[in-house]
Amino acid sequence: MSSAPPPRLRAALIGCGRIGAHTPDRLRQTIPAGWLPVSHAEAMLANPGLELVAVCDARKEAAETTAKELGVVASFSDYRELIQTVQPDIISIATRTEGRCDIVAYAAQNGVRGIHVDKPLGRSLIECRKALQAVEQHGTKLSYGTTRRCMDVFRLVKSLIAAGEIGELRQITVEL
Repeated sequence: MSSAPPPRLRAALIGCGRIGAHTPDRLRQTIPAGWLPVSHAEAMLANPGLELVAVCDARKEAAETTAKELGVVASFSDYRELIQTVQPDIISIATRTEGRCDIVAYAAQNGVRGIHVDKPLGRSLIECRKALQAVEQHGTKLSYGTTRRCMDVFRLVKSLIAAGEIGELRQITVEL
């Protein structure tokens, strides 16, 4: 007798930028095996226990474009509207740092059962404490985007830097 698979959790993405939903092809072609998926959206779409039901970005056009690209029906430019309308089980937050703690607190206070948030969590201890208090008070599960920092390659690079084997920093390149 076969049993039906458990229902998939309804997931939503808040933040439709590079780490949220748009991994550049150049990056995809150069990262080591085992690092995919890179973006929050890719990770949710790759998980058979999740159904990505909505995306949100403060830039309405970015949310609409991302929804269309990912085949997601609902897009929003206000995370509060997304949470109230869609009532997701879980959310993934890939926004700029400012406002992340507000999103975490609001989500916890409004029935979201699980939250994954990228780093850094907030800009101050006060912001972080407010968000974490809401999570604790409402029994919301929270994961924090630092998992790659424990990968062997990061540990190796850190030890090489500490040992002075890499040399002097000459350039930092940031991609958006």
